[in-house]
Amino acid sequence: MNEEKKEMHLQKSRDAIIQVDAIQHKIRRPEVKTKLDEVLRAMKNLKDTQYLFDSGEKELDKLYDTYIPYFLLVIGNYQDLEATGHDPREVREVGDKLIKALDTLIDSLEKINYILPQDEISEASAQAKAEKWKREYDRLTKKTGS
Repeated sequence: MNEEKKEMHLQKSRDAIIQVDAIQHKIRRPEVKTKLDEVLRAMKNLKDTQYLFDSGEKELDKLYDTYIPYFLLVIGNYQDLEATGHDPREVREVGDKLIKALDTLIDSLEKINYILPQDEISEASAQAKAEKWKREYDRLTKKTGS
């Protein structure tokens, strides 16, 4: 991943964290607030991993171009639903569904966070094996070429 793309992902991450934090302060239901704390923690962990590793472009593109905007829309709509005084039962039902959706988002963030370093570790391992094989090939061809 090039530096420009990496910086764009990091900026999208920072922006999303700021937006989630702002919405979270407006949410009334404690269970949703707590779940949003978990989302924020997972997003911050992923941002830290993104800073350290240069892999995962495809996963990060999908996350920041598709999932995070949709997630922000959903929690914004839930916050609006709470604020407008809809039927408390309806707000609770939507909140329950939101909590389940947030669990899925947290799982996805954690999986991407796990994948990023693994991609680079796998790449480094493959490169080390290729170099070892090349050295062995060179050694064998020198023996047969003499």
